[in-house]
Amino acid sequence: MNKSSKRLIGLLIFATLFLTCRENDAQSKAELEKFKNECPKISQGDFYWSKPCVIEKQALTCMKAIEEIKKKGIESYFFGKAWDRGSYETKYNIDRKGEIKIVDHDPDGTITVWKQKGKIYRKEGKYIFVDPINKWDTKTEEFVINRIDCEINNLNIDRQGSFIYFTFANNEMKVLRYSALDNSPIYGDSKSFVLAETTKPLPNPEVWHKISLILSE
Repeated sequence: MNKSSKRLIGLLIFATLFLTCRENDAQSKAELEKFKNECPKISQGDFYWSKPCVIEKQALTCMKAIEEIKKKGIESYFFGKAWDRGSYETKYNIDRKGEIKIVDHDPDGTITVWKQKGKIYRKEGKYIFVDPINKWDTKTEEFVINRIDCEINNLNIDRQGSFIYFTFANNEMKVLRYSALDNSPIYGDSKSFVLAETTKPLPNPEVWHKISLILSE
């Protein structure tokens, strides 16, 4: 093998390593991991009575969900499923193309299908969320999904168990001002949309945790 061939091979190897590193730098990463070390307190007769509590980090629902989203993509995880927004009344049916059909189930049994639809689609390497504002308004709001939060909600543990919530957001929430009443922070400056599985309790209790998958800075 002559010097020119060796030099060419060396350049090809360098280019391959350089591109690989650049690709890895651009890959999604999990950040903002938050956990509580204690399991929810469970009394006899509660939903989780006698069920084991999940505390191993690698076994936590959000850890597994984020890893699956990173591996298979948003389309594989969220498309082709029915979701809700933290209540039983409104359902979000996402088809295989990312179109979101919104259906309201009123307490009196009335079912209303929104004429206006939402959508999740990919453009120039970024995911875009199209959110219908409401069933009467013809306007829609679009934003780039920069972050996906996964959070375990244990607020209903006494009645129904705990659930998994996903939030699509375009950036971090910022403190806009502080309340004049109790000096509590007032957040804003972030567009977001929540998808939840509140009709599907987790099989076992888990420590509260929240993980954010950063898709783009």
